[in-house]
Amino acid sequence: MAKNNSDQQSTKRHKSQMVLACSMIGFLSIFGLIASFTSPFSGGPVVIFLCLLVLLLFIFSTIALILKNVLRNVVKAKVSSSSVYYIAFSVALGAIFLIGLQTLQQLRLIDVILVLVLEVLINFYLTRRF
Repeated sequence: MAKNNSDQQSTKRHKSQMVLACSMIGFLSIFGLIASFTSPFSGGPVVIFLCLLVLLLFIFSTIALILKNVLRNVVKAKVSSSSVYYIAFSVALGAIFLIGLQTLQQLRLIDVILVLVLEVLINFYLTRRF
């Protein structure tokens, strides 16, 4: 019975990793389509928003996949999927903040430091809370 339960958990884990991997490929292909058919000057803010959204989802799924593999296989820690998703989303959002500032030509060293401090505080809170 214990072996059956272990097999079910392993299958469930592999399915979630496949979903994340497929979503990474899908988001990257959507970004490629947006970039190849439009330019930011012709599409305006909507295209820029869509590009940043697709990049956010791609970075999120990449970080979530890496975190799940590292925490479960290397560290052997039992971490819930929701906490992995929270942490991955906060890191992806920080990266999008930096990318957004760079697209506006307003990225400075102080902005990078502030985003890093914000990331440390948010991730500290998330690891304690969830």
